Amino acid sequence: MATPDLRELYLSLVCLITLVLVIVGSVQVVRHGLDLLLPDPPSPVFAPVPEPVDSTATLKLPRSYEQALRQTERLRMQRQATRGLLINLVLLVLAGLIYRAHWRRLQAARRT
Repeated sequence: MATPDLRELYLSLVCLITLVLVIVGSVQVVRHGLDLLLPDPPSPVFAPVPEPVDSTATLKLPRSYEQALRQTERLRMQRQATRGLLINLVLLVLAGLIYRAHWRRLQAARRT
């Protein structure tokens, strides 16, 4: 059995690394897709409590302010999930193309 030369070793190593990248990218695509479909519930709104003017008065945040904060948080989480999904889709495509090109070169090198 012939020992693989340096070129075959390089091509095999690149194929292995790109396969690992495809696996990692696939897992991340699923994770970000689930974040888009099933977002986390909004966190409770904690604001600093201002000092009341008198001891019997209590200050509460207006309901519209709480809703605006929750809406902003939901949009931020949705944006992060969308960005992560797109970034990992690009990773999958690039790793797949690099893998395919190197795999073909490796098969051609082994035939000769």
